[in-house]
Amino acid sequence: MLSYRYHPAEILDLPIRAEWSARLDKHPDARMSLGGRLYLGFFPAPDGIGRSKEIVHLAPDRPARVTLRRESTFQTQGVVLVAPGAEIVVSENGSLGIGSGSLINSGVSVLCWESVTIGDDCSLAFDSVVMDTDFHEIRPGQSSVTAPVVIGDHVWVGARATILKGVRIGDGAIVAAGSIVTRDVPARALVAGAPASVIRNDVEWDR
Repeated sequence: MLSYRYHPAEILDLPIRAEWSARLDKHPDARMSLGGRLYLGFFPAPDGIGRSKEIVHLAPDRPARVTLRRESTFQTQGVVLVAPGAEIVVSENGSLGIGSGSLINSGVSVLCWESVTIGDDCSLAFDSVVMDTDFHEIRPGQSSVTAPVVIGDHVWVGARATILKGVRIGDGAIVAAGSIVTRDVPARALVAGAPASVIRNDVEWDR
């Protein structure tokens, strides 16, 4: 595993802006494709995400961490923000994509063993979890412990919500705080509960 510790002044000409304590651990065979600018360890970004232009370090003892293992792929488009205390892990041969204008907030965990896609203009709130794997079998002979997760455009995932394997969330949907999402969510639906179910349709939200 290669380990990079960046200082902002050292990467002014690169598509990553990293707070001094942020950590990017990248295997030599991992692939990164940054189609814009990735802010690692800042909140909010000064040029496109969040209402304030002030950079505030929210979690000095919890740096942002991105781990890319062998043959993994990490792709972003536009401005993407990974806040202090967030953690992203893309396992061997896994593929993670994050769209333009999306915010991975403080304390969020994105655990990608096979495939996770997060669309444009998404907001993953504090301490939420996105995972495409059970990590192990629940019962003997279980056929799969991983299945792709797809989060559409302009989706709001509330604080401490959990998105589990095989879930597809439609554009414009809202996942209420503390929900556990085990099945697909329709576009522009508000879901809540454990397991989450639709409690309202045709919702709109503005970050």
